Parts: sequence; structure tokens; C-alpha cells
Amino acid sequence: MKITGPLKASAVVVLLGGFFVLSTSLAKPASKYAVIPVSAESSEKRPAARKLLEMLQGRTQKLTDYSAIHFQRERFGNTMGPLMKMRIKYSKGRTYLKILQGPKQDAELLFNPTTGRVTAHKGSFPDLTVHVSPQNHLLLDLQHHTIEDSSFRAIVQMITDEVKNCEDLPGSSIRYLSDRETQTGKTYAVELTGPWVESKVSILKDEDIWAFSKRNKMSAAAILHANGLTDFGDFPSQGEVILPRCYGTRLVVGVDPVRVLPTSIEIFDKKGQLFESYRWEDVDLSPLSDVDFDQTNPAYNF
Repeated sequence: MKITGPLKASAVVVLLGGFFVLSTSLAKPASKYAVIPVSAESSEKRPAARKLLEMLQGRTQKLTDYSAIHFQRERFGNTMGPLMKMRIKYSKGRTYLKILQGPKQDAELLFNPTTGRVTAHKGSFPDLTVHVSPQNHLLLDLQHHTIEDSSFRAIVQMITDEVKNCEDLPGSSIRYLSDRETQTGKTYAVELTGPWVESKVSILKDEDIWAFSKRNKMSAAAILHANGLTDFGDFPSQGEVILPRCYGTRLVVGVDPVRVLPTSIEIFDKKGQLFESYRWEDVDLSPLSDVDFDQTNPAYNF
């Protein structure tokens, strides 16, 4: 996506811990990696919108441990799914999730990247603990993404892939929107927009949705939605399916300007409908221990 700069000069910037904190409105076009003066009165500068996304990727790729409260809503066909609230703990690929609010309330999941398996229980009768693949259909009920893709690292990689896939399309842009107020104060808001482009791609022999998604470097959920499907099991075993070039026609990414971490993401489909909405609160970067990823932890109910 090409950087078109919306950047109107009315902003205040303070340098904290090596990162720029600012409040901005939109104004003049910016070159791809330009640094934009944020006010006529200040000599301080802030990164251009695309540069900020590069900083975000670099930060999350190096992030080893964190915990947070994760909120999400996802679209299934013509209906937005229910609000889900989760506790997430992440450390070097290991992931713990507990559903705090929503249809799967009290369910817990533990992902072990060494074994590639998920230990899970659904939190309601009959509450059995199982060891399954991340792509297990029970885990993906009312869920777009596997537990492997729930981390900041994976989510920001999706944004980075979106930029690479779509930045050269005519009419694509990346720009700042007005800052947003969050639990921790003001955050940047970066908007990525582009046209909807799709093609027909043949399914290979014995290829399921996950293999097709990996081969074509596009989210399985986005592929299903583009084809009018709502369940991963509905993916056909042969023939051609629609492959979108971009994840959506519009993404709005909230970024904490001090920590350079995502605070929210909204993704809109080809009809302009909200497709996915994610938000994070109470982000704690304290190191986690092996106990946090042990199913025998007395705080857990496996």
C-alpha cells in the first residue's frame, strides 16, 4: 500500500523511553519512509504511518512474554458473533487462554509449540480434558483463528503481510487517523485501505483449508468468508475457490505509542462490513514461568 499522507499539522509530541508519544490530526502527503514534523512550533518528528507498522512488527517479533485481556468479535456470514473476553498468556510460543465471557465461558486452552498440540477443556458438563490439534473443529467453533495465531506476533505479522500483498494496488493507502483514547491514554490509529481483488484458484488433491491457506499465504477465515462459507469443515475437496488478494478492504490498527504494541484492530470486508474486531487491555510484559503453562497449575481447571 502506498503511503498517502493525510497528515495535518496539529499535534503534540513527547519523547518517552525512546518512543514518540503524540496526538495528531491528518494532513499533507508523505513519502514512503518520510518522518513528518508534527507541529509548526515543534522540531520533534514522528514516524510515517508505514514506518510505524514496521516498528510494530519489529517490537512484536522480539516480544517474548506478555499477558493481557483480549476482546474479540468476528463475523460469520451475515452475522457478527458474540463478544468474547479472554485472558491470554504468551511466552516464546507457549500460549494459555481462558474464556472469561462469551458462549465458551470458563473454557481453558494450553498450546505447546514443541508438541504442536492443545490441551483443552470446555468449562461445562461434560467437562473433559482433551489433547487435540489446534485445527480441531471443537476449538474453532465461533472462532476465526487457531490458538497459534492469537499472539501479538502472529496478529501483527498478518498486518505486515497485508501491506506487502496490497501496497501496490491502485488506490491503496496507509495513513494516520485521529488519535484514540484508550485505557492507557491516547494511541495512534493507522488506517490501511485498498480495493477488493480476487481470483479463482484450484484446490490441489487432498488439500484442506489449512494447506490451501498456507500455500496461498492468506487467512483461512478470510478465504471462507470470500466464498460465503462459515465453517472450516465446509471447504470443498476439489474444484476452484475464490482467493482474496487482501485480507480486507480496510484495516484500522491502534498502536500504543510508548510500548509500540497493538491496542486494537478492526478489519472490514469487501462489502464494508466489520469482519473482525480485536482489542487488548491490561497488557503486562512481566516474564512468565513454566507454571503459567502447566495444566497442573492449581489456578487452572484442567
